[in-house]
Formats: sequence, structure tokens, C-alpha cells
Amino acid sequence: MGLPGRRRGQPIISVPRGFAFQADLTNRLGEVTTTHWHGLQVDWRMDGHPQRAVPPGTTYRYRFPITDRAGTYWYHPHPHGNTARQVYQGLASFLLVDDEDDRALREALDLTLGETDIPLLLQDKTFDTDGQLVYEPDWMGYQGDTVLVNLTPNPVLDVASRIYRFRLLNGSNARLYRLSFVAPTAHEPMPFHLIGTDGGLLDRPQRARELFLSPGERADVLLDLRHQSAGDVLALTNLPFDPMHHEGGPAMEHMSHGMPGGQPLPILKLRAGGQIRYERAVPATLSRLPPLPQDPRLTRPFVLSLANDPAPRWLINGVTYALE
Repeated sequence: MGLPGRRRGQPIISVPRGFAFQADLTNRLGEVTTTHWHGLQVDWRMDGHPQRAVPPGTTYRYRFPITDRAGTYWYHPHPHGNTARQVYQGLASFLLVDDEDDRALREALDLTLGETDIPLLLQDKTFDTDGQLVYEPDWMGYQGDTVLVNLTPNPVLDVASRIYRFRLLNGSNARLYRLSFVAPTAHEPMPFHLIGTDGGLLDRPQRARELFLSPGERADVLLDLRHQSAGDVLALTNLPFDPMHHEGGPAMEHMSHGMPGGQPLPILKLRAGGQIRYERAVPATLSRLPPLPQDPRLTRPFVLSLANDPAPRWLINGVTYALE
């Protein structure tokens, strides 16, 4: 594959905190759509709300300040009843927020976006014999039989003997991933550092060997490849696990077509090159998180439940979403 950071499809957007963001969405799809800035704090009129759907042939202007911490966010359509299909067909990409904490991390590890700081969009899809996308969802979504990274099948990335940052985004329709870095001759997955989640950078790195990633979730990780020899091939892999699709009763037993969840899957090969001089260390501190508010008036109960009347539906406090 080409360099994963220079991905096909939707552009990667990178903006600094405090930036006055502006973007125009011109809809040429032939159906309504929106753009939702997933994870960002924005005015609801700017957040791709279904009641702000953009009709075909029209333009909607998004204007809002970037107030969030440094982190890996993303954007995708959010039309009512059509979000999953439009994302599946390719309308999804990264929105990266930069601030002084992120700049300090990049300087400490000599990271360059698209080269050693690499966004990786994971999506599973199914293709017919003509290479066209197949999308046949059930109420829980759709699981394809081919995992793409940045819209690329069977990707291979040439890497050097240094630390890499991978920004992992699960842009799949319904698939969960249990991700790990695996060497063919190793008895256990390689260690890495988790440095960020959906809310941005952590306060300090956390050592791990695997992580679960649900649809829409992001994780920033650092992988140290200084001990790899030229010619070594590693892999970002989905480890096997029980997705517990039968725990919800008969409704859950009819999960979507394609490859079942929890299957071991190769996702991205990392092919090591020659040794280079690299003398950097993972910082002990990444950011300083503000304390959470303690005001009890901010507490609100949310009761999640599953109804079958007659089709399965998820409920929040006994009700489901409906346009008015």
C-alpha cells in the first residue's frame, strides 16, 4: 500500500486548538446527508444533526471554534436512518486536533504526521464478483468479510527502527476489534504504550499488549520498533475473542452477514528495514487533565434497554429517537 497517512477517500483534517474552523458541505449524493464532527464540542446546528440535513444540490456552511484538547477525532455523515450506510460507502475520515501537549509529544519523539505519526482507519466491507460494495444490514448493522486500512486491502507498511505513533479509528459498521501487534516468532503480543483515547491524550502513557476498539472508538498508541531486524515482518492483528452475540437472546443471534465477529484477522503488515540512529524515550507525562466537576446537579440517569416490539430496538430511558 501507499503510505497509510496519505489515505484515499475523504481528506484528513488537522487543526490547532483555538482555530476558527470553516468548511462547506456541497451535497452531490442524490440523497440527504450531513457532516457530524464526532467527539468535538460544537453548537448543535453545526454538528450534523438530522434536523439540519443537507438536501441534494445544496451547500451547508459549518463554522465553529475548535475548543477540544489534542486528540484523534473523526467526521462522518449523520442523516437519520442512513448514517451506517453512508459511512460504509466511504464517507469517513480523521479530524486531528493539535495543542501544546501534542506538539511537545511530537517534538520529544520526532514524529511527523503521515510518516511516523500515522492515522489508520479500520473498516470491514464485502465486495461482489464485480468489485462493487455489498451492503445487506440487519438491525445490528453489517459485518463485511474484508478488512481495509485507509480503504486499502492487504496493506503493508515499511517501517524503520524507531518509535511510531498509530492513530487507530474503528470506522466499521458493527465490528469490534481486539487489536494487538504480533511477531510471527513471538509467544505473546508485543508491548506498546496507549497514549490517547476518545477524549484525547492521557495524562501519562499506559503499557499494554492489546486493546478493544468498538465502532466509532479511537486509540492512540506508540510502538517501539528499535529491536526489530531488517526483514522482520510484524502485524497489527485482530486477536480471537467471544463477541457475545448470543447474550441478548434470539434477536442477537441474527447478526449481520459477512465474517463473524471475534475471528482472528490480519489487518496491517509492518515490514522492518535497516537500523537507524534513534535515541528518544517515551515521555513520562503527556498532558495535565483538568479535574472533573463535582456538582451533583450535573447527574442524570440513563437506563439502556432492548425492546422487541416487533423489531429489536435500543431504548434510552424507555424511548427511542424520532424526528419531529
